Order: sequence, then structure tokens, then C-alpha cells
Amino acid sequence: MSAALAVAGVVAVTAGLPAGATGPGQGNGGSNGKITVCVSDKAQPATNSRSTPGGEVWGDFTWKASEVKASGFRAKKWDIVPGKPGTNLSTTFNGVTGTQILADGCKLALRSTGLYVYPKVDATAGATWWNSGRQVLVATWSGWSWKASFDPSLLPAGVCGTGWGVQQDQVWGPVSVLPDVVDRQQDVGVLGWPPVVADWHSDLTAVVTVPACVTSTPTATPTPTTTPTQTPTGTPTQTPTGTPTQTPTGTPTQTPTGTPTQTPTGTPTQTPTGTPTSTPTPTVPTPEQLAALVAPGAWVDGTWTCDDVVVVRSRTVTTTPYVLEGDEWVLDAAHATTATERGSRDLTAGEQTTCASPVVTPTTTPTVTPSVTPASEVLAATSTSTPSPTYTSEVLAAGSGGSALAATGSTVLPVLLGGVVLVGAGVALVLYRRRSATDEG
Repeated sequence: MSAALAVAGVVAVTAGLPAGATGPGQGNGGSNGKITVCVSDKAQPATNSRSTPGGEVWGDFTWKASEVKASGFRAKKWDIVPGKPGTNLSTTFNGVTGTQILADGCKLALRSTGLYVYPKVDATAGATWWNSGRQVLVATWSGWSWKASFDPSLLPAGVCGTGWGVQQDQVWGPVSVLPDVVDRQQDVGVLGWPPVVADWHSDLTAVVTVPACVTSTPTATPTPTTTPTQTPTGTPTQTPTGTPTQTPTGTPTQTPTGTPTQTPTGTPTQTPTGTPTSTPTPTVPTPEQLAALVAPGAWVDGTWTCDDVVVVRSRTVTTTPYVLEGDEWVLDAAHATTATERGSRDLTAGEQTTCASPVVTPTTTPTVTPSVTPASEVLAATSTSTPSPTYTSEVLAAGSGGSALAATGSTVLPVLLGGVVLVGAGVALVLYRRRSATDEG
């Protein structure tokens, strides 16, 4: 339906282009080295849309076509630039790719409204999303606006009487975003928020005159007529036999002569003549039915968090139909219905807050303690020099233990101890330096 028309429109825009081209301005630059790009004029992603260029994003976007030099042009985040590799050509803005927007001269409509008709699950309850049956798309238009009425000829076949509802959806994107059928119970064609930014439910009778349902009357079967059998009439003629002899008896009756005069009795009835004239009853015309009174309430904002730029809000819309009392239409408050309308608005500068950056705790690098105390190295490096042997003028006889020199009588023990200390200090210094090299590696 409308979705097919929108797709056909996109095909019509791109049809007729030369092979390898996808729209005006596509390519790596013309003969003058310039290309046409879609420069972002307004870019405001929806609150719950966290997508980035190259993916799918919903929100309020507009562009301006601009001719720039192919070399040296620096694109902004939401600019659409042709060529290779290009910028945002595959990004889907409200259901439309950047390539399609570029092919339409950066003017593709990105706001639409659709009107659906559906049977109410409970015919006696109000029209709401949770009381809606299978919805059929009957009308679409560009931009965001509500219809208070529409052409009855657009009603789907079989719609008659009461028990029907209407849903109008305002969405981001062209009319092709709106599905032809929405079935809440089967989860078919159900759109999210976004692309839906606001919806409105009402009884179908509040926006259009619904035809009455025609009840078929069964045809009676005729009773066959029986033809009676005709009984012959007439008295049979009897032929007398013989000549009867009449014998007069009694006194003969005298027959009066002349014509008797009849005396009328009672009051004669006069028979009227001519055709009686009837007095016509004047016909009072019925006033034209008024459209239901729609009274929206005040908007109530929802909650928002830091870094949000849009807040979702809602309000109650009361629809009161008119009822004919005598020759005047009056509001029927007893049959008024209410519906919840949802929408959104931009947060003011004073309402917007910025999320605080997370505090990064530095990681402490553990200090490696060497197995050899540095003081040992210092002591070894500054150890006392080798003691000088002590000479004596006395000549002592060598003892039996062999721990003294026979010629001079001097002892060798201090010399041995000093050598052991120097060797040990050297070994410790080598081990410490190897371990330090290993830890640094």
C-alpha cells in the first residue's frame, strides 16, 4: 500500500542513472574536482538511540546540499559524502540509507504519520493499544499531524457498526517505515520507540461516519395452492310417470291483489360522496452530526538522565461524542473515552546535564625486594683493605700445629679471613646484579 508507493518513489529517483552511479554527486569528483555532499544541518539522535555512523540511527536530522572540492573536504559526524570510501552512505537514518538521501538531493522527508483501523478486542471498552485487534493501514501523509476525520471510502471491506478503533502513529522516517499491517497479538509489524514518537487512539465513530451493518432477511418459501375438485351442479330432471289426480282439500286461500306499500323504519344513513383529503405531517430535518470533541490534557514529562537531550512525555486525551436529543446534538459525557498520547520534547540547556567521567584508579606496581641487602654490597665495596702482616724481630720456633710461620713466627689466620670476606662480597655483588637485570627485563 503506502509502503509500496514510498519504495517505488525511491526506485523512481534512482532509476535512469548511468551504470555505476547511485545518485547526484556520487563518485570521486567531476571534471572540476567538485562533488555534491549532504552537509548536516540538524542532527539530534533520539534519547534511546545510541547508534553511531555506519549503523542504524533514529532522530531529528536535516541536511543541505552543498558542492565542495573532492580533495581536502573534512566531513562532520553526520555529513553524507559520496565516493570511496565515502561517509555515512550505508548509515540508516530513520529507515533510509545515506545513499538514498543523497540521491534525493538531501531532501528526503524524514517525518511521517499513518492511520490504522482495527476491531476492538472488547467492543464495549475504549480504543487503546492493548484493546486493539489486527490493524490495517488506510492513510499516510508526510509530517507530524493528527487527522480529526478522513474519507469513509478508505475504510477496509467489512467495517460496519460499532466496536472499531483508530490508531494514528507519528514516526521518524518516510511513509515506507509504516507497515501495511500491525498485529499486536501475533507480533507482526510492531514498531518500537523510535521510530514511533507519538500515537493516538480513538473510536472509529469519532472520526468518520461508519456504515450500519446490513442484516439479511430470509426469503419465505411459498405454500403450494391446492386446486379444489369442482362438484357438478344442477338438479336432475325427474320424469313423472302417470297422470296424478289432485283432490282439493280445505278452504281455498284468497290471493290479494295490488301492490303492498312498505313503510320504512329507522333513520336513513347518508352515504358520503367524494374522496376525503388528509392533512400532511410536516417533516423536521435532522441536524448534521457533529464530530466528537477532542480535549487533550497537559503534557507530563518522564524521567531523563545525564547526557540526554530529549525527554519522553505523555498526556491524556479525552474524546466526547455527541448524541442527538430531540432536534439538537449535545455532548454525551457518559460515553466519553480517554487515551494516552505519547510524545517527546527537547530538553532545555538548563535541564541537560553531563555525565561525570569515571575516576581511573592508578595501578600500583609492586616493588621487588632483592634477596641481597644493598648495604651488603656497600660494605663489601668499602670493606677494610687487606691488613698488613705484622713483623717481629723475634725468631720463634714453629709450633706443632702448623699455624705460624717457622721463619718469622707470624700467624696466617688474618690473611685467610680477609680473603674469604672479599670472595664472598664479590659473589654476592654478581648475584644481585644478575637478579636486577632479570627483573628489569
